[in-house]
Amino acid sequence: MTVSDRLRQLRSDMKESQKGMAKRFALGENGWQRMELEGRAPKGNVLAQLVEMGFSADWLLTGDGHMRRGATLEAVDGTKLRTALEIIEDWLEEHDRKMSARKKAEVVAMAYEIITETEVSGQPELCRNNIVRLLRVAS
Repeated sequence: MTVSDRLRQLRSDMKESQKGMAKRFALGENGWQRMELEGRAPKGNVLAQLVEMGFSADWLLTGDGHMRRGATLEAVDGTKLRTALEIIEDWLEEHDRKMSARKKAEVVAMAYEIITETEVSGQPELCRNNIVRLLRVAS
């Protein structure tokens, strides 16, 4: 199953049209349709919203696991996830780099852990620097 297939399945689960999904996630009139046709993984803000709605980022990006997060999984903090995704997306765009969906999912998971661990120490700049170091190695 491809990213395109999973996007269609997710949309079907939500009982929504492509235009409805584009509107829901502020993607522009044909934004969701393009993602489905081109097999592109959603950018950070859309992925974070889907996770907040109970969908699994791991499943969407890699096909691993189940479409919906299970009740036994630890809750994901949407704000931390969004921060991780924004840092990653900004860095990739700034450096004109691309990353496969699988690799991006792995980097997002590691960045989320960095944010969670760094938050305890109260050093947000260290957090961003560590994620940038991770991106340099991963890309």
